[in-house]
Amino acid sequence: MRLFRAGAETKDWEDVPVRGGYPGAERGYGIADLAATHASDTPHRADGCLAYHVLEVMEALLAAAEAGQPVHITSTPVRPAAVPAHAGRAFAAHTGR
Repeated sequence: MRLFRAGAETKDWEDVPVRGGYPGAERGYGIADLAATHASDTPHRADGCLAYHVLEVMEALLAAAEAGQPVHITSTPVRPAAVPAHAGRAFAAHTGR
């Protein structure tokens, strides 16, 4: 993973280690995450409120570009829980990746 730090003394990108999530999973991690939350009886990250917020932001971007001015976003979904640091190992164990 590469990181650019705004306001840093240097304007170079730096390599940082991946500390969580599904490194190397590329595609399919969303459904694996959904299955894992179902198995553990915990709320999943991609709920309807978050989906609505994403849709509102996408539509606001189009409206703002057309109007040439900012568009206020009214939805405020609860921030999803972070992907656990061990999630990548569990994904790899189940998929053989």
